[in-house]
Amino acid sequence: MANEHEHPLTVTTLFETSEGDEFSCRSYRGLIEHNLKKILPAEFFENQEAPELNRQHREQIFKQIIPLITYSEPKQFPCKISFFALSRFRRSSFKFFFEMISRWLTPGKRLNVALVYASDFRINDLSSNVFTFYEIVVHIEKESEYEEMMRNFPLIQEEITLGIHSDFYAQRLLEIRGLSTDDKTAIIQNFMAYLLKRFPQIYDIGLFSEMQHVLVTYRDEFKEARQARHLSRMISIQYLFRNKLREGIKKKSHKRHLLLKIFKTFVKTDAEPKRVLSILIGITFLKEQESFEQRYLFKAIQAYVPSAQFIDNSYYVHKHGSENICLAYIEVEKKDGSDFTVAEIRKLRRELPANLKNRVEHQLHPIFMPRNEEEIMRNMMILTNQIRYLRDIPQIFVSFDGQAKNYLSFTIILARVLKQDSLPLSTLLKQTNSLTESIHERTKVMGYVRKKYPKEASVFHLNVPKEDFIRSDHSIDLYKARQKVVREITRTFGEVRDYNGGMISKEQELLVEIKCHLDEALNEYDELLMENFFYSLSPVARALIDPQAFKKLFVMLLNGNETYKHETFYLNFEKDLHYHYALIISENPVIKEMIIHALHSQKIPQTELILAHLKGYGNNCIGCICTTKNPHLSEDFFYSIRDVFTKQENEKELIFSDH
Repeated sequence: MANEHEHPLTVTTLFETSEGDEFSCRSYRGLIEHNLKKILPAEFFENQEAPELNRQHREQIFKQIIPLITYSEPKQFPCKISFFALSRFRRSSFKFFFEMISRWLTPGKRLNVALVYASDFRINDLSSNVFTFYEIVVHIEKESEYEEMMRNFPLIQEEITLGIHSDFYAQRLLEIRGLSTDDKTAIIQNFMAYLLKRFPQIYDIGLFSEMQHVLVTYRDEFKEARQARHLSRMISIQYLFRNKLREGIKKKSHKRHLLLKIFKTFVKTDAEPKRVLSILIGITFLKEQESFEQRYLFKAIQAYVPSAQFIDNSYYVHKHGSENICLAYIEVEKKDGSDFTVAEIRKLRRELPANLKNRVEHQLHPIFMPRNEEEIMRNMMILTNQIRYLRDIPQIFVSFDGQAKNYLSFTIILARVLKQDSLPLSTLLKQTNSLTESIHERTKVMGYVRKKYPKEASVFHLNVPKEDFIRSDHSIDLYKARQKVVREITRTFGEVRDYNGGMISKEQELLVEIKCHLDEALNEYDELLMENFFYSLSPVARALIDPQAFKKLFVMLLNGNETYKHETFYLNFEKDLHYHYALIISENPVIKEMIIHALHSQKIPQTELILAHLKGYGNNCIGCICTTKNPHLSEDFFYSIRDVFTKQENEKELIFSDH
């Protein structure tokens, strides 16, 4: 018989309907009421003087104890123990409760679960809130098993209390303890569904296609070492990058677009979680032969953080079919294990995008071109004719022959006077650098000096390692490779005359002098950009330009790229005692032709104009130097360039900086 001082507890299950089996419903209600009476404190059932006081009394107790996690005491072993939970309703909360009890109460061992039970219900006369009651019955063979479970239970109880009402905490707790791949995939799918529902204006059903692509592409080892939250973040960012890049291609298909996202995260290891830096890149390709390789991306990162090192098996590239969009992901850490500073991350975010645009590799088809033997014979005769006296130094003619996978090949024609102490060519070639492969082809006597000393012309090949001359934009610097070949020949044969390298040597001397001036004026600058800007000059201008004038023009280019905004043109004029300068930046692909046409229409002599043009940071950059002493022509130089912009039909806002 019920105690007359107890207030009865009545519940209503959520699955009851008017057409339902009343006997079954009554049985389920009775089971819930019976179990609640076992786990709720006795004061919950105390009868108050008035119904309203009863309700308030129970509400207050519920606020204090919910969620309630407890268990039944065993009487003997082997036995069965029930673990109970009472909480507010949350979808999938029972799965969390079941995982925590069955899998983590005894780490490394799944408990023998004999019974599971959960039901959603309301407590009559209390509130309209929905509650859930859980019960898990486990079989225990030995008392030692029970003691181990009780040692772990306080921590598990605390974690269940955090996670049973929160999806976020539940997922985080399960991730920390280790989810199976299937469980992690389910969490990711739920998060994608949440994003789709929460932000329908940003995400659409394509988000699930992106998710599927990532989950299929990435190896299981990668997914197991990363939390579901981390993978979900990657998927959502890649989806946004792909859509934004598609919009960029529609608006400006001629321009290379790049997006960058950098964030800190953890990677699970055998010892302890490792703090790493995740870098996501989205970039558009302008040609079908372009690619984006790991080693070039890593070199770009190391340019700003030299101590960075690549996390093994963390580099992935995504490219859908023929779509000219590439998404790349990489993780890096510091060699000493220290964390990345705010300043380092800020520098990467600010400077890495421009650097990466120059890191796209152009895969070219190999060139087939049979060697012109007639030209080689003619050059052999030209070189031997240059030798007239016994004291004349050897003459060389260096030409690029081709490239293989790992080396560059040059053909060298060498003409010299054979004296009594002259060593054979084959002996001399053996003295070349071990890294430089030499191949002797043929030697022929082409005449005599004083009718006594033979003039010998030899043809041989030098192969030099290619990797020493690959620039950051993946192009091969043949100038530097040729310089190395000439230095090697000089080291082997002594002083020689570089017959076809006079202009090249002059250019290299000028380039070295320009770098010295820039090093004095600037703390740091993009050397690749400077070299490309220099080599965009005409060959005559490269050999004759004033190094100080080029330095000034290049500094204008650096300042312009800092100031330029994509929705405008940039036009800057400066002058000094000797020259007038103009720097133009525009997205217009034909701006160079428009500038040249405008300058020629003013009848400014081409000998008094120096023009440099390159694609820098995805834009067309044109630098002009006017060397005329005629004040009228210098004014024409200014106005002719300015009129190119002001007279366009679709006039845009200009940035003019006239010093």
